[in-house]
Amino acid sequence: MAAHAPALAQSPCFAGSTGEWRGPVLSGARLTQMDAEFHFAPDGTLEGSYYIHDKAPYDGTLTNFRQTGRCEAEFNWNDRFGVGVVSIRFEPELGQFIGVWGVVQPMYEHVFDGFRINPDLQS
Repeated sequence: MAAHAPALAQSPCFAGSTGEWRGPVLSGARLTQMDAEFHFAPDGTLEGSYYIHDKAPYDGTLTNFRQTGRCEAEFNWNDRFGVGVVSIRFEPELGQFIGVWGVVQPMYEHVFDGFRINPDLQS
């Protein structure tokens, strides 16, 4: 039985969420700047990466996409501090995404937000 391709590629919301973003993230006990990037994986799901501009900068990955709503998804994050879950509501028409992260489950106070870096370059 052939596996069904994700409907993701047909979703304007997720297609409009690819590209580069910048915004605040809770790292340790303080907010700091994050650069994030989302793209389509070979299987048609969304995946990404991020770079945290902390005192000791670090990067991480966002994998294992799970659509949780019309423009909402969860990913597994992985960086030098471990692994966990991030939940993101994409709002490409507003040039932003709103997210929260946690180790076992996302926590409201753990900010993971992004704003389009080059909005004029997106279609």
